[in-house]
Amino acid sequence: MLRFKDSERELRLSVHDVIDAGPQRGSLELKVAWSSSTRMRIGQKIHTQYQQKTEKTDQSFRKEVPVKHVMLIKGWEVEIAGRIDGLREEDGVLVVEEIKSSTLPRTLLKEKTLELVSNWARQAELYVYFLQSQGLKARGELIIVSIVDGYQHKLLIPDSDEIEAFLTEQCTWLVEEREKQIQWLQKRFEMAEKGLPFAHAKWREGQEEMSENLRMQLQNERVVLLRAPTGYGKTAASLYAALQVAYKQNRRIFFATARTTQQKMVEKTIDQMIKKGLPIRALSIRSKEKACLNDKMVCRPESCQYAN
Repeated sequence: MLRFKDSERELRLSVHDVIDAGPQRGSLELKVAWSSSTRMRIGQKIHTQYQQKTEKTDQSFRKEVPVKHVMLIKGWEVEIAGRIDGLREEDGVLVVEEIKSSTLPRTLLKEKTLELVSNWARQAELYVYFLQSQGLKARGELIIVSIVDGYQHKLLIPDSDEIEAFLTEQCTWLVEEREKQIQWLQKRFEMAEKGLPFAHAKWREGQEEMSENLRMQLQNERVVLLRAPTGYGKTAASLYAALQVAYKQNRRIFFATARTTQQKMVEKTIDQMIKKGLPIRALSIRSKEKACLNDKMVCRPESCQYAN
């Protein structure tokens, strides 16, 4: 739910967005597991069962409690929203329960520490901080339920002196990255207004008319099927048209090709436009097998130096 409103300098995001903010870090892991939909469905069932059972045994328990926290970061109003899985009262203190599910059995799950599930612990810490910021007494608990045997592993969340600094750092990173993005989009727009450079020294016969017609169709959000013989210049003409529209409407372009040779042709066309001053960021996506630097693809940090 990460949403920027640039004109008002407002940012709306979730607790998950806060935790996920920042450059990618950690090792590459390729795992074979349950499908995400199956895993999510079972996880939701675990949540519901735990909440329903606790509601019957604890009258103070509330589930899915909405909470918000607002802060000012570099002139941006940042509003963070989330839902506390479970909230109960114990001796005048609100206890935040963050409920998670795991595929580990009791024997392995009971060995889990907060350091090994730091992102889950962060969620609970943030919810506790939000409540404390409202002048309420609160503490947190992380409850991990095994999907295999139903074992519940409870971890107490200690008070954190650095959670406010963490929150500020994460939100500052998001705001600064957005400001960089705004500057970049403005640079693209100004280039489009001035006129984008064409990849070649001159247009081929009929090529410029084709490109202009395609630009108008794309600008009006029309779907276009274009057919022309080999050597006509479809790649350069269509890319030029798409870039004009994308740069003026703050959009991205996805260029799909059927063969690697066609992909190379697109890359070459972009390189030629870059040499003429086009501001662009382009990424080519290939299959894992073709991208792998080893003879055998084993994407685990203990097996591959590039995955570590």
